[in-house]
Amino acid sequence: MTEAPPTRKSRLQDLRLSWLLLSAFLLGLTYWLSGSNQLVRVNGIIQDTSAWLHQRPASADIVIVAIDDDSIDSIGRWPWRRALHSAALERIQQGQPRAIGMDIVFSEEDWDYPGDDLLLQLSLQKSGKVVLPITRAEQGEATPPLQGLSSVAAALGHTQMPMDADGVVRRFYAQEGRPGQLWWHMTLSLHCVGETTQPCPPTETTQPPAKPGTTWQRLQPRFIAFASAAQDKQQSHQSPFTTYSYIDVLRGNIPPAAFRGKYVLIGATATGLGEKFTAPIGFDARLISNVEMLGHVLNGILLDTHLEAASPSLNRALNLLTVLLGLLALAWGGPSGGLIASALLALLSLLIAGLAPRWGHVQTAPAAALLGLALAYPLWSWLRLRAATRFLALELQDLQGQGLPVISTSALKGDALDQRIAAVEQASRQLRALHHFVSESLRQLPSATFVCDHDGMVLLANTAAYRYIESLGTRLKQGDDLITLLAGLHNATSHDYRSACPPAAHHCSTATPSRKPPCRAKAKGATHRAAISCCSARCSRHHPHPAG
Repeated sequence: MTEAPPTRKSRLQDLRLSWLLLSAFLLGLTYWLSGSNQLVRVNGIIQDTSAWLHQRPASADIVIVAIDDDSIDSIGRWPWRRALHSAALERIQQGQPRAIGMDIVFSEEDWDYPGDDLLLQLSLQKSGKVVLPITRAEQGEATPPLQGLSSVAAALGHTQMPMDADGVVRRFYAQEGRPGQLWWHMTLSLHCVGETTQPCPPTETTQPPAKPGTTWQRLQPRFIAFASAAQDKQQSHQSPFTTYSYIDVLRGNIPPAAFRGKYVLIGATATGLGEKFTAPIGFDARLISNVEMLGHVLNGILLDTHLEAASPSLNRALNLLTVLLGLLALAWGGPSGGLIASALLALLSLLIAGLAPRWGHVQTAPAAALLGLALAYPLWSWLRLRAATRFLALELQDLQGQGLPVISTSALKGDALDQRIAAVEQASRQLRALHHFVSESLRQLPSATFVCDHDGMVLLANTAAYRYIESLGTRLKQGDDLITLLAGLHNATSHDYRSACPPAAHHCSTATPSRKPPCRAKAKGATHRAAISCCSARCSRHHPHPAG
């Protein structure tokens, strides 16, 4: 087997080392970026884009009683008397709802109408299905409702909605609160009351310890599976849930049967009243009220469509495998194959991120893999280009060292690669001209002449050589073994050179640029060696060139 030249071996070793270093860098970067709280915005955009694949319609069991602009215009400025809330609860309770969630803060006593607090307390006690919110103060402390209201409420729950770095709400925490006193999310408490008429069980004692200095703890993050709106509501950006105006409920315009067996949420939707959040609903993001956000969270709980964030180990495994396959494709598939493979792997990563919520209720984070694939192709192309430029420079130096006149790269225009390509093209033209000159000179020789490599394989032969081989009953082709071609000389002896040599009309001589005599290479036995020696060294003495 022919051994590769040292220059080619060195170039392959340099490329392998470059690929290993690039792989180590990109895999390490992917491992780091696959951790928690990395590339949050990019992963959020991917999640928002693929959310439509697993959206579910809004549940008919959720009803929102909205404190809207019409209610504000009819009743007056906020806050309202708590006697109004008591009356609204009485009318809703007549329909026998499953549970009622009031997204209204009652943390201070009503000094103007002290009797209203007692009326509201009696309504809560009579219903036995009302869940009240726990708010978080600026100092990181939980603010529960008034003691009289908390004692008669069916359950309490927090309503915190954390925002991502881009200001969009995509998740909620099942439990929040001070270390040692965690509260379930209000929608989870509402679901527990609706299913069992009892609050959710207390937090298990196996919760992770809080970090030193932490005043507010968050556990069990879940991605919100936003409900899709009906066709007639998508263009108007209305809530996907059945919504009634607070003033209509208070006036009795809504029949009690509309609330039978429903989860009823009461909250503010009026302009400038209550909190508003940006939520990724459909193919766009829009502002929604806090009570509607609670509706989306409750809808996901009822339909069991909320997603858990993939663990860092799962994200790292998926992202590292994707980047590793892309690097292998670049090394084995060449520029075009590597580019196509990288694009297909990126699409596969996005497809997994879009289908994983459907398959396993898991939200993956493929941004690290996409970044690794995006960096792999240009960096590997740069390394290949750098290696090619260095190889051309070495080849030019080698040609100059062998005495071939090569144009100086400094005399050419363009960058370094263009200059070296032009110089190699000029050297190739000179080599082709030299090869043509040698071939024409060899062809015009009157004697049968063979040019072989050091293994005895025919590289060049003139017309007389072709004719001579044809006279032996065979055809000469480039790459034939000269010893096999001259097998008819096997009867020659070292004492009868005249009989072993070809006829005078076909003078036999050999020429080769190799150091080892070509006709003696691979000679098997004394007879062959004598024949080839005769052909290469003795024919010129015993057979002078024929005239003409």
